[in-house]
Amino acid sequence: MSRSALRAACLSLPLLALTLTGCAGEPPKPKESKPAKASCELAYDKLADTVWLRNDPATGKPDAKTRLKFGSEGGVVKAWYTTGSIGNVYSYTCTEKGGMLDCLETDPHFEGFCKAWASVNNGVCDPAVLAPQLGTTVDALKPTADAVNKELAALKPAAKEQQRKVDNSPGNRIRSHFIAAIDRATCGITLQDKFITMFNGKVQEYENENGTSNFIRGDKEYIWESCAESAVSVVDDAGKPVAGPNYPAGTLKFQGYLPEGQKAAASCTYTADVWADWTKASSDLPGTVSGPAVTFATALPFSEKGFHALYFDRYKTCDGKKERIGLTCGAFRIQ
Repeated sequence: MSRSALRAACLSLPLLALTLTGCAGEPPKPKESKPAKASCELAYDKLADTVWLRNDPATGKPDAKTRLKFGSEGGVVKAWYTTGSIGNVYSYTCTEKGGMLDCLETDPHFEGFCKAWASVNNGVCDPAVLAPQLGTTVDALKPTADAVNKELAALKPAAKEQQRKVDNSPGNRIRSHFIAAIDRATCGITLQDKFITMFNGKVQEYENENGTSNFIRGDKEYIWESCAESAVSVVDDAGKPVAGPNYPAGTLKFQGYLPEGQKAAASCTYTADVWADWTKASSDLPGTVSGPAVTFATALPFSEKGFHALYFDRYKTCDGKKERIGLTCGAFRIQ
């Protein structure tokens, strides 16, 4: 059939027939394909230097209070995790098991287990019986057992009774433990948060309050060190402490000082890095020297209800040499 005859035949067909290839004025357009979803490249042996924050289900926001960092030492996966603690960071050693990462706190906490055992065994920690339960050796446990037994033997009757109540409790969190799995759908981490204790002479394991949670990537600079010195105060405009721990939302003023008993040196200058809610807020804040005292002062806004923290990481520079003094911190609550 000639081209003109084909065109005439097409014009004589119903409108629906115009969708046929032989009668259309131009070939049909190919369907647009959706871009392929990026694959998740996370792997347990490639988690070093990654940082993760718990996605708080109550707010739908990442919570830096519950933060997790992975590293590697000699081919072994290490982790640093806060378990939701305001001031503590715990170190873990991890092993890949069954397609997941099993992370046990590196500190074996022999003292805690020894006291828990002694609390139901006449105040005596027996390393020969306890060591197999802890997966360790008698020789490794014996120095701690000797020290614990000496300490407990010196307690008065009322203190002994209190020790037994405190150390023999399901809520006595002795050693931390978590299991992490890569979530390929979100390219995130799913973490089951646990703790190990000893109750009635047997090792027990329970979930922490956070249970199983989703973690997403953190993108800021966070603090990864426990704060043992809590000497930061919320102050008024005159620098006088304001009683807490509850404060209204808004800008709060904070002051920190040198460690107790330490005095300013005349030839030194003092600075501090400031961490607000475990995230770097500023660097090299000048300290004010007044005689033997040094004051570090800052003001920052806090609006979200709940617990917060502020850290001063203090330094002194003497004759051009900068030396770290260390952390002091304070916890407070916005109501």
